[in-house]
Amino acid sequence: MERGPESGQTMKLPLSVSLIVTKFDRLKQLRDQAVRLRELDDRLKMHVPAPLSKHIRLATIRDGLMVVHADSSAWAAQLRFKTPELLEQLADDPLFDPIRSIRIRSVSETAPPAPIRRRPSISSESAVALKAQASSIEDSAVRDALMRLARRAKS
Repeated sequence: MERGPESGQTMKLPLSVSLIVTKFDRLKQLRDQAVRLRELDDRLKMHVPAPLSKHIRLATIRDGLMVVHADSSAWAAQLRFKTPELLEQLADDPLFDPIRSIRIRSVSETAPPAPIRRRPSISSESAVALKAQASSIEDSAVRDALMRLARRAKS
């Protein structure tokens, strides 16, 4: 504990992330699970040929099913082609003993949806100015375009 400079009161120092993780059991479990998954991912890549191994990552293992993410559908297709051979290799590796099947997904399949784009708007003052300008324009295409812009005013 440290004393505050102005108040003369004692204030707590923030806990380090590693201390927080080890202090709370659930966070420790999550950290241990992430470390284990990384180790399994590294081991999986040892069973996959060089160019392909750089474009995949182990997502999860549950109930004998291994889920692997690939950078693109092309890399996913290559891994699908090698799945029977890979299952044979993993059967000999004690770390992957319970694996009975592999599901491969391309990153594009698991990517979050694109954000919804909002239609741009203008201030009501700008809309008034655009309408005034539009009324003085003889060219109907330009006048109509300015009026369409003016309709984007915030309500």
